[in-house]
Parts: sequence; C-alpha cells; structure tokens
Amino acid sequence: MHMLSDWLPKKSALSRTRLLVAPDGSQYHWKQVTNWGSTSLRLIDPETQETVAQVRSARTGGGFLGKPRRMSLHVRSDTALSLDAILLSFIVLEQARREQGAGSYSDARGAAGAGMAGPSVTF
Repeated sequence: MHMLSDWLPKKSALSRTRLLVAPDGSQYHWKQVTNWGSTSLRLIDPETQETVAQVRSARTGGGFLGKPRRMSLHVRSDTALSLDAILLSFIVLEQARREQGAGSYSDARGAAGAGMAGPSVTF
C-alpha cells in the first residue's frame, strides 16, 4: 500500500502545498486556498503561476449561499499536463481528506486509494 506522502509529498513539513511530479518530470503544486470560509484546491504551474486545475467544493445551498451544487474539477484545456495525472492526483487527495474526516487537504495522511464517488469533471 502506498501512502499519500509517497506520491504527493508536501512542499515542506509545515506547508499546505502538495507536489505533483508529471510524467515528463515537471512539478506542479496542489495548493489549498481558503476564501470566506470556503476551501478550494488549485493545481498551480510554479513556472507561470497559472492555475492549471481548480476544484469547486460542494455546496448544500439555501439562504444567501444559492443553489446546491456538486463538487467539480475544472481543468484548463490548454494544459501540457495529462488529464490522467490531474484527475488521479485529485482523487487521491480527496479520498485521503475524506478518510481523515473531511479535514483539510494538507492534513490528509491516508492511504492512496480509489473508490470515491461524487465529483464531476469539466475541461
């Protein structure tokens, strides 16, 4: 069994950023971003600082928050990184986060597993 830290290591011990090494050797950073109490996850190309992919969290809706929505992963169509690498790394991070009781992505230490359901993917 592989651990999350084996495949998507933290940038440093106290960092909230996880590193994704692409098949060609280039590195990308999964960064947890919190705005107005809502946490999202972004895959950043450190050379250009551009967002390659972004996760929109699920929302239960109601009140001023608007309509409910499912979790979704949005990927730039012009990215050089393979969709397989982006999707698999996101699934591993999300599964580990759920195993930790829906905490933050940076705190997730669980095993790299499959079998999660829920998010949709657009690109």
